[in-house]
Amino acid sequence: MRKLPLKTKAEQLARMIEEMIQAGEWTETLPGMEVLAKKYSVNPKTVQRALRLVEQNGWLLPSERRKARKINPSRRQVKAGNRKSLLMLYSGIDAKDLVVGTVLQQMSDRWMRHGTAVNMEQVDFAYHKEPSKYLRRLVERHSADAILFYNASRRWIEVGMNMLPVFCCGGGITDSMKITSMGFRFSSQIAWLIQKLNSMGHERIMFSYTDPDRGIREEVLSVDAFPGKQENLRGRRSDYCVRVAEDLPDVWSGMWEREFTRLQPTAVIVMEGHHLLSLYAFCAKRGIRIPQDLSVVSLVEFEGGNWLEPAITYAQFPYAKMLNYFEKWIRSGLKPLGYREVSMKWMETGSLGAAPRQRS
Repeated sequence: MRKLPLKTKAEQLARMIEEMIQAGEWTETLPGMEVLAKKYSVNPKTVQRALRLVEQNGWLLPSERRKARKINPSRRQVKAGNRKSLLMLYSGIDAKDLVVGTVLQQMSDRWMRHGTAVNMEQVDFAYHKEPSKYLRRLVERHSADAILFYNASRRWIEVGMNMLPVFCCGGGITDSMKITSMGFRFSSQIAWLIQKLNSMGHERIMFSYTDPDRGIREEVLSVDAFPGKQENLRGRRSDYCVRVAEDLPDVWSGMWEREFTRLQPTAVIVMEGHHLLSLYAFCAKRGIRIPQDLSVVSLVEFEGGNWLEPAITYAQFPYAKMLNYFEKWIRSGLKPLGYREVSMKWMETGSLGAAPRQRS
């Protein structure tokens, strides 16, 4: 079982202790403090802080001097009588995104408030084209009662919805799926952004991405204004929609070098935070000024974006609405509540400017 990192060792240990109680490993009392410290390779003070957190979360009764910590019977009864396990599936790309990691942890916490278990698995959605057997093994391994997909492909979602109740955060969702899901229409968001860049004089807009399985290329090329006027292009229209097959630093730095020489873009749209870092490093090396020589926009919120110089312009997803919808799904008894479409909020900063040829 993989867990996203929490802020402190005490918080991590508290979560582990709660999971052991949920699993029925400890039913009446906890082992002594020294036993727990040795079991989890931490010092007794960390154990003490963790136990305070577990008590605050309602899993333990108030401590009694020189007595073993007693497990709260009411929480134990909830778990024994109605065990529900959520299987969270997300991609390796999303695993690198600190914002996504924080959101998944918050969703895990929401689920855990109801006295239930969460198991997280990193999955290559693009690699497993026919995921039926693989997904079934994951469901059986974790005794899952429901599945949460984060940016999964349509095929994965279709297979999952035929097994268990499903909640989807983005990915290949459609209005007709009998699941609970929330996302935005990529085509409308990318069309708005390209029109915005066109209005600022950008006629060689480059779009870079990795994931081959979300229909991204088709949606970008369906926007008539992409990448700009044909007579100003340095190649075919489709050349400006660049997919990089391997998500490796050397591969991406080589791609920037090759495609900038060939296509000479005035604006670049990226989809992942680490690709953004790669682009900024390339521009610094080549002496390309942002935004004087090149405008840069991210389609995802990048936690380190404000540390860049200049700060990145990005699309902000309304995660609070998604968390509330997820909570509503849990309280409904995991009934399919349908698809909710949301709009992204564009946070414009110093990385967006007029095309170089418009400057005096």
